[in-house]
Amino acid sequence: MCDKNIWDTQISILKKKYSVSIPSLKNISTVDDAVQKIVNKNKKKISVIGFSMGGFIAIKLAIEYPEILDKLVLIGTNARHISQKRKLLLEKSLITLNKNNFAKLFYQTNYSSYFADKDLENSSYQNTIYSMAKKLGYKTFLNQTNLIVNRPNQLKKLNKIVSKTLIIRGKNDKLSSNIMNNELNKKIKYSVYKEIKNSSHFVMLEKPKTFNKIVSNFLF
Repeated sequence: MCDKNIWDTQISILKKKYSVSIPSLKNISTVDDAVQKIVNKNKKKISVIGFSMGGFIAIKLAIEYPEILDKLVLIGTNARHISQKRKLLLEKSLITLNKNNFAKLFYQTNYSSYFADKDLENSSYQNTIYSMAKKLGYKTFLNQTNLIVNRPNQLKKLNKIVSKTLIIRGKNDKLSSNIMNNELNKKIKYSVYKEIKNSSHFVMLEKPKTFNKIVSNFLF
């Protein structure tokens, strides 16, 4: 449940060397549909940054369309199918949340899993998560939950990725474990793995200077 607001400190930097596009996934409910939307829009070679759910899409794009991909950046993601525990939590949230209470309850249910404990009282982060949920709305939540629950297990196909790949994880990430990221690093041939201290899932918000330097050095 993110929009372009999480990339505010990155867009101006990336625009120095790239034409930057942030595809909307608001009406997308499967990984395949998301990949096809990107392929249809981009006929030239591109570099892709995939964060969390976006990483599931970026991985499949890199596996199936290596000819259009230059460099790949994966942030706080994995190549696995959803765990049973996570699936049950998401299915429960589909019952709990509705159109009327969505933004407030989404924020209350998910906020603490997005940031390091020391940052949970940060009002800027709180406002960002709440405002994105309110703007994107309940229908987007339904679509993205469907995408997450039904995403494919891509572990056995990671060796097909031939693009140079940067893997980034906030060291305190509660959603994307060190094991998951080492798994990506081990199975993607031309990859490097960077952990950023004192940050969690939304590492680009918590440590923008460090994050921007790592990404810029890789892409530029």
